[in-house]
Amino acid sequence: MPYNDNKPILKYKRPSKLQISMIRDDQAGMCGICRQPLSKDSRYVVVDHCHDTNWIRGLLCISCKTGLGMFKDKIWLLKQAIEYLEHANPKHPSQQGRSKVGKYHTYR
Repeated sequence: MPYNDNKPILKYKRPSKLQISMIRDDQAGMCGICRQPLSKDSRYVVVDHCHDTNWIRGLLCISCKTGLGMFKDKIWLLKQAIEYLEHANPKHPSQQGRSKVGKYHTYR
């Protein structure tokens, strides 16, 4: 097996329709992240897998898979995004007592 940076290069093999159906049933037909119902149209359902191990993590809607992709599947980056959103939200408990939360104001 070829190696790159001391890691084996594994070829991803899309699961069969039966396997996808089993995963869908296991997730109760919901996206693994947002918990919204997965589309019946397979074009709008993504098999999410780890790119290092090719281990299938579950089925996601396109929106959630795109979000993970934008954050490059980096847990630390997702945590930073959550922290950013929490501290930029004037209704978050960490912001109680502050008159102005952010530096910027949106104009309507």
